Amino acid sequence: MSYGDRHTPRALKRPDDDHVEITWGDGATSRLPMNLLRARCPCASCINEWTGEVMVKPEDVEDVRVKAMKQMGTYAFSITFSDGHDTGIFTWKKLRELGDELEQGEGQRP
Repeated sequence: MSYGDRHTPRALKRPDDDHVEITWGDGATSRLPMNLLRARCPCASCINEWTGEVMVKPEDVEDVRVKAMKQMGTYAFSITFSDGHDTGIFTWKKLRELGDELEQGEGQRP
């Protein structure tokens, strides 16, 4: 298995407003809750660029839903959330890492 297989999506779907599901090139599937994605948004508004501090509180994004998803080139997609936030770009690598965290039980809380 190559790095590319682990981080290359083969299928992307939104089974409901609360999740995004990605099937990866190596056969693994990640089912990611939207509130986790919102809480882990990598943009400069959500992560302090100087300190790395997460600026989003999990309780502030408990009921966040997805309004829209847009592919960004071949490496990522952006999400417009129901709270109006839309500046984060989620790379395939970042999404796979979040999926792996959930699978290992580390990503239970945003």
